[in-house]
Amino acid sequence: MDPQAKTRLQIGIDPTVWVVSAGQDAVAAQLTQTVGPVTWQVVGPLEGTLVLSPRAAGSVLVLPGPPDVGGVHPTGATLGGIACAAGQVIGGIVSAAGQVIGGILSPPGEIKPEGVHPTGVGMPTGPAVYLPSPIPATLSLPGHLLASGSELPTTVESIRAAMANGTSVTLALSVASGGGVLVLNGATLAFVVLVLATA
Repeated sequence: MDPQAKTRLQIGIDPTVWVVSAGQDAVAAQLTQTVGPVTWQVVGPLEGTLVLSPRAAGSVLVLPGPPDVGGVHPTGATLGGIACAAGQVIGGIVSAAGQVIGGILSPPGEIKPEGVHPTGVGMPTGPAVYLPSPIPATLSLPGHLLASGSELPTTVESIRAAMANGTSVTLALSVASGGGVLVLNGATLAFVVLVLATA
């Protein structure tokens, strides 16, 4: 398998398009030939491990990997993000004439890639679990933050076992996520993404 192969997945009605480190044909084969849950390394929009139950997912859209960021569109326009100062356009497409088409206006003030809430309070960081949601995953909203000391490989295997056996598993949440536990029903859970530390 090509170590650079990537595939985009959209699962059910979840709006996030996940980029996984696996070729499109291999992903499609696993989805159609595997009885139990499958896992892939996720490289975008967050980094971590996707655990997916094909029988509970309903549908999985499997697309070729994304173009390389900063590549050239067939029309000659440059694709990808644009490095800029605050108050300028982020993203979009730069036309051959140098004009920005689309994009998002950055907020005034200093841009902090590690994330700062508008109140100036630093955003919590750490490993997290993303569940199917109507809101797409982002660095600032990676999901429920897991309690400190959570071992992601152990958590992945616990979730895989719960999906395979139709049982439940509980995950301890960090105080930043409100504390408590998250109970996952493996019999009906379509997927989770265990996100590496977000800072």
